[in-house]
Amino acid sequence: MDEKFENRLIEIVMRNGKLDESLFNYSKEEKEKFLKAADLKELADILEETEKELFYCEDTDKVKELVETSKSVETEIENTCRKILAENGVDIENAIGERMDERKKIELLKQQLESFGIDERTAEELGLTDLETLKTDGKNFTFVLENTAKRRKELEKNHIDYTVKDGKINISGKFTAKEGICIEDSEEAVRFLDENEMNYIRMAQGETAGKGKLFIPTSWAGGTTNSQLVSNAKKLALIAAAGLVISPSGAIILLVTLKKTGLYDKLMKDNALKKTEKKALEQGLTVFKQDGKNSRYWYMENGNLLSLNANDVRLPRWIKGVQLSPADVEKLKRGELLMLKDKKGNEFGVRIDVTKPSCIQEYYKERKNDREMKKVPTKTSPDREKLEWIARKGFQGISDIYGNKTLNLERDTFLSKYDLKNLYTDFRSKEFQLQGKQERKEEIMKELTETNGKIKEKADEAILRINKENKKGMGI
Repeated sequence: MDEKFENRLIEIVMRNGKLDESLFNYSKEEKEKFLKAADLKELADILEETEKELFYCEDTDKVKELVETSKSVETEIENTCRKILAENGVDIENAIGERMDERKKIELLKQQLESFGIDERTAEELGLTDLETLKTDGKNFTFVLENTAKRRKELEKNHIDYTVKDGKINISGKFTAKEGICIEDSEEAVRFLDENEMNYIRMAQGETAGKGKLFIPTSWAGGTTNSQLVSNAKKLALIAAAGLVISPSGAIILLVTLKKTGLYDKLMKDNALKKTEKKALEQGLTVFKQDGKNSRYWYMENGNLLSLNANDVRLPRWIKGVQLSPADVEKLKRGELLMLKDKKGNEFGVRIDVTKPSCIQEYYKERKNDREMKKVPTKTSPDREKLEWIARKGFQGISDIYGNKTLNLERDTFLSKYDLKNLYTDFRSKEFQLQGKQERKEEIMKELTETNGKIKEKADEAILRINKENKKGMGI
């Protein structure tokens, strides 16, 4: 079996049957070729149709049914990949363990939250049992502690940022969840991981979290796959089968990151960062660093400086219908701003951002002759910035910010706040009507254009209201 084909099968198993476009280097032809070779074309087509129907569906019961269908198809895709690997001598179960269902994953999360003093009811109220959100965005929180001189000294020693409010110490942080595999924490296991440059986390957050085990994530920031785990899965299966390590098991752990300060001083002192790199990190940019044959991306998350192997990041070859040249890809890889033009001749910029699922941050000019470019807003951007983008792009602007998932409480809350929810739903409904309705195509297209115009107008009205409220707040 071809190594590239084998690694792709392993990665699909690690992704629980999800067929992400990055797996195929964003190439439709490459994807079609693989699906046919793996006899997955029929399942992939069912999955695509289900997800398309799910995007436009408004019926709550039907949505639940479609979600279950989608999960079922992904499980079948994963099992097909496991079977092909087994037939070719790759015991993937010995490499990354059995599949854990959602119920088991959430139970493990709840058990770990209890070690932080967060009971099941509180965890559900705070949204800390929402596995997808914890894996992608995480959940911000604030620890409130007694204000003592000893505690303040300890926090300052560890560069942990804090404020004092109402006589109490407040520490900002974030809960995130990572999926991966667990193996026994032994000399043999550590030697194997170190020799193969596989990063791991020593787990010590209680028995239920895998105390005495080594945790190897299946993905890093933004969902980028752990390429070291993929390339070494076959070898890991062999040493597990030989009894050198306990057979890996699927795992999920809850990570806590606290906002820290004072990190730059040491890095600058050790000449680990240049002044320009320091400034870029402070601005929230991803920094590319080459050290001999090794290259890594550095980035900031919640005040913490983090890094990941550059080989784990797959960059798109097409962006908004524009094919990137090898020189474009190299420029993007090195963290530079890449300027492109879409099919309508509109100029836009892109830069690598490993914290995003697509690994890309888009930029635009507010006016054609502007020299400075602005970031396309994300869901964490201020409301005004999001509304400005929606006023420019209409329905597509909402999708740019919140993605295309059918169930998205954060998006729906934002849209309802600015009286955009009904227009958004109406647009989606009309788009669905357009599927296979050639006889009314022209009429529906006209309705879509009108609804999109109303979305832009409503966003403009919301911006005006915000401006008026700001003026009142300033006493103007």
